Amino acid sequence: MTPGGFQDRRPARRPMRPVKQGQRGVVLFVALVVLIVMTLMVLGLMRSAVLELKIGGVAQNAEVLFSSAESATNAFINENNGRFSRDCLTATPALSCFTTLDSGGSRTSLGGTADPATRTATAAPKQYEQGSVVMAAVTITATQTACVDDAGVGSGHQIGSGLQAVHFNVEARSVGTGMGEATVHEGIKSPLPPGSCY
Repeated sequence: MTPGGFQDRRPARRPMRPVKQGQRGVVLFVALVVLIVMTLMVLGLMRSAVLELKIGGVAQNAEVLFSSAESATNAFINENNGRFSRDCLTATPALSCFTTLDSGGSRTSLGGTADPATRTATAAPKQYEQGSVVMAAVTITATQTACVDDAGVGSGHQIGSGLQAVHFNVEARSVGTGMGEATVHEGIKSPLPPGSCY
């Protein structure tokens, strides 16, 4: 009974159970695991992005090399159009069909070397720049591959008719500064008067 004569009907208090020590820090542990997983995901994405940038850079370098080689081949063929004849790569004046137009519009030799045994001429490397940066050095090699009766497409397959043609392989090899190399081949067929190949 209570001092006022009332009976206390409240249930007896149970003693508080102590909190288990193992439950402390569970949230911290889960947060750390989630943080580690997210960090690994971010690192993986960064690695993938860096790899894609490298691939893009390699593709751009390859395109620069190919473009410089192709442009050198086209310029050589256009500047010497109509000048290709039998043994012109090794004839005198030296390299008579192995010239280029300089900035003044006059024809100059591409320099380089000629090999009469293989009917091949190789020019000194020409540098291609982008701004003030040298992107590639291009070397042109022309080889006379054949001088035969003209029996190609458009000639009516007139073997023995007297028409002849000389064939050349023009190769431009572009070497970049630390970015590899590219090679472009172009075939040339130049018609000749009868008897030119003998």
